[in-house]
Amino acid sequence: MVMSLRSIRFALGVVLPLAIACNAPRATLGRTASGGLRETLVSIEREAWEAWKRKDAEFFRKTLLPNAAYVSAGGVNTRDELARQVESSSCRVEGYTLRSQEARSLSENVALLTLRATSDLTCGSRMIHSDAWVSTVFVHDGNEWRISFHQETDVPPRDR
Repeated sequence: MVMSLRSIRFALGVVLPLAIACNAPRATLGRTASGGLRETLVSIEREAWEAWKRKDAEFFRKTLLPNAAYVSAGGVNTRDELARQVESSSCRVEGYTLRSQEARSLSENVALLTLRATSDLTCGSRMIHSDAWVSTVFVHDGNEWRISFHQETDVPPRDR
């Protein structure tokens, strides 16, 4: 069989790239992310908890997107409302633990981090222990990952 120059060009220009693309490894959306992405998201989440501990409202103003939403038992807060609460709170964070961190790629520029967080606060003379499942949605904005959405759902007492 003799291939014409036209057939060879077609094979090299159309068929070959399609064949390569079909066999190329792809990021599987919705699947657990590992390596650099996971480590980056966990690091930002840990920085947020440290900022909360030291009442660093500026961290939240810088790291949360302007239209970010923070959802907790107290309701839905904007980035600026959360920053004001962080800096004006009379509560002191005594400690926290983050575990079961799992990152998922939702798109090329959006990722979800889920985890379980326990924390201990002192508000006046009252000690408060929290155990919650946490979800944080990150958006790749320019050259950095920023927080778009954060929610904490209390773990039922029977599951603690």
